[in-house]
Amino acid sequence: MRSSVPRWIRNFLIGSLVLNIMFFALAGVFIQRRGGYNYAAGVFSRLFPRKEEQKAVYNPASTLRYKERVSIFEEITIEPDMIFLGDSLIERAEWSEFFQDTVVINRGISGDTTSGILNRLDSLGVSVFTKTRVFFYVGVNDLLVGIPEGLIIENYREMIEFFKGRPNKGLFIQNLMPLNEDLCRHHRPQKLRIDNDSIKGFNRKLKELAVETGVGYIELYSGIVNSNDQLPEEYTFDGLHLNGKGYAHWVSIIQNL
Repeated sequence: MRSSVPRWIRNFLIGSLVLNIMFFALAGVFIQRRGGYNYAAGVFSRLFPRKEEQKAVYNPASTLRYKERVSIFEEITIEPDMIFLGDSLIERAEWSEFFQDTVVINRGISGDTTSGILNRLDSLGVSVFTKTRVFFYVGVNDLLVGIPEGLIIENYREMIEFFKGRPNKGLFIQNLMPLNEDLCRHHRPQKLRIDNDSIKGFNRKLKELAVETGVGYIELYSGIVNSNDQLPEEYTFDGLHLNGKGYAHWVSIIQNL
């Protein structure tokens, strides 16, 4: 019995089958030369990416620098006049030498965040806070690693509540200083997560918190920014951290309170 399928259709199907076999054979040779299975898996994952896995949350308390600094604080018992509490911008300054007539302690840790500070409030090495003024400067690292502003503000609120539960001479939120964005891009080739507009937006929330909680608010941003809305080059080498002139200017703002 003869097939009812026209010859031209049979020829087309046979030709298609041959071409497909040739294509897959050539593709197999190509993939094998490029690395075989690993190459194919890489191409597939790029074409059909899986749902992005949740990134690990940055935890400053897991760093050796953090552990070393906290271990030092825990070996000290003191009643200071001033505490500077924060991240690298606090740690890098010689506060006790800027304020020579007072007992000043530096409780800054490079890379620290608001959650990192909450984790170490019981390890400040302070016996009593009766005569102490506390100056906060933290939040840049939170913003850099993408921590939501709402969570940063809530962490600030908890810090304030901790010190309000202990008699003290005053609590002061210092708002975040501007970046020198050009220098930051030069010294940090990776894309910056923040810019001065985002810092100003966050500072507005800090000011609202200060008003709400009744603590002091120190306006560092407008006190140090230049006419181009940047951290002046004369105050920084890398666009984020301060040099000696920058710290001297910071101290002058505090002294003029």
